[in-house]
Amino acid sequence: MDNRRVLLLAFLGLVVLTIGCLQPEEAEIVPPLSPPPMTDGEKDFQDMEDRLLAASTVLIRAKITAEGAFSADLLGESEIKRGNRIKMKYEGDFGDKQHRLELRSDGEMLRGGSPMNRLELACPGKLNEGVLLGATRMGLLHNLAMLTQGAPPDRTDGTIRDWVKLSKFRLGPIENRGGLWLQSLEFSIAVSDEPAGDVTLWIDLSTRLPFRRTQSVQFGDQKMHVLEQYEVFEILD
Repeated sequence: MDNRRVLLLAFLGLVVLTIGCLQPEEAEIVPPLSPPPMTDGEKDFQDMEDRLLAASTVLIRAKITAEGAFSADLLGESEIKRGNRIKMKYEGDFGDKQHRLELRSDGEMLRGGSPMNRLELACPGKLNEGVLLGATRMGLLHNLAMLTQGAPPDRTDGTIRDWVKLSKFRLGPIENRGGLWLQSLEFSIAVSDEPAGDVTLWIDLSTRLPFRRTQSVQFGDQKMHVLEQYEVFEILD
């Protein structure tokens, strides 16, 4: 066998060996890199609120459940557009009754409520602020409860920051859930300077927007436990 043939066989053997080493079942699986974590819970939360208020459109689709002092099981979505233009629609159980809740604003008039309790009034000047900061600070369920009574969202007059105050921000560890990198942020709520509850908000680090929220709210000597799972929480510009 001449030298050229020996070299060719040796080369082919090396190729086969290399391919065998690269078989998928033996390849090293490298986990996806996590986006940068949050490092200052209070500042990160404020930055998130500022982004929401500056957005041309915010879309939220959520499932909300509550148990304990009060029960709820609601599903729906909110679309908040610049200029106090809002479309909200949620359906399900609230207390011991079924409800179809809605809120619509064209920037001039605000209409909605429930089939039994309707509302219609001139659009408040800070409607978007009241709805968006109500969602981030208290959760969606509070203003949905207002709609069951035919009342508009709370504090749409520009006073919501003074009415609902947050404190004791605490950042949690990062976790990967279904391919999403999440970090928990805990804080306490005070309403009219009275302690009102504690929140754990899971933030999607790729968007810096809420993914999931759990909250305990004190009602006298009883507590209500609320879960808000956000199927969609997006800023559309």
